[in-house]
Amino acid sequence: MRQHQKLKGMQSSTAATVREESCLKNQDVIDLRQSAVLNADSEKSSLGDILDSVCPEPMVSDTDEQLLLRFNFRSNVGVTQLTIHAPENMPEDASAPKTVKVFCDQTNMDFTDVDDLVPASVQEVEFVDGIATLRVGGPKFSRISSLQVLIEDNVDETDLTAINHFSVVGHVNPTYC
Repeated sequence: MRQHQKLKGMQSSTAATVREESCLKNQDVIDLRQSAVLNADSEKSSLGDILDSVCPEPMVSDTDEQLLLRFNFRSNVGVTQLTIHAPENMPEDASAPKTVKVFCDQTNMDFTDVDDLVPASVQEVEFVDGIATLRVGGPKFSRISSLQVLIEDNVDETDLTAINHFSVVGHVNPTYC
């Protein structure tokens, strides 16, 4: 009984601590081998490139304006924010993202699933000085193992969408034995 009370006390004090939020890529929690982007031009920047820093060459969609970014995490995380940087020198026939739909724990999601699944968040992107910050959070984003981000269309309704940098901000959830 004492052991149980001691463990219970430790868990409540751990839960009361403030979680430091930062880019999950910097915390080495994004499993790039299991993550992917669908409909990206293979001759442009990759998912790993746009997660690392602002790229000199952006990621550009391939056949239409949609992009589907799929992130798998090495452990459960809480996600609070997504950040998108638009290219300063926009490629021809490309534009910055406009509508973003975010899904949680849909590991094998592809474009055929988009209409059948209910997104955890739908947001219209607003860029300020080339950077858009999308706030997400709450119970839907508090303990997830994967995140899927659909860029549905772009601001100028052009054929292609371009991104220079993308970051997932949040925290790694503690694990208990």
